[in-house]
Amino acid sequence: PGFSHFFIKPQIPSSLEWAQGKFKTTRGEVISSWKKERDNCLLEITVPQDSKATLIFPSGEKEVLSPGTHIRNYN
Repeated sequence: PGFSHFFIKPQIPSSLEWAQGKFKTTRGEVISSWKKERDNCLLEITVPQDSKATLIFPSGEKEVLSPGTHIRNYN
């Protein structure tokens, strides 16, 4: 309940170089952003306290993230 577990599935179109989204929850702010860097894409996700997130990469690979800020490279 109340964003204790949520999913982030970035969509990375060729027409954009970066994107960021924020959402305030009762547990804190969820932040998701990505930025293209050469042949890679840098993902940054902030998970609020008492929550966890499942990051679903464009490849379909999944990773569960604990509270805090996480930076991942995707290529």
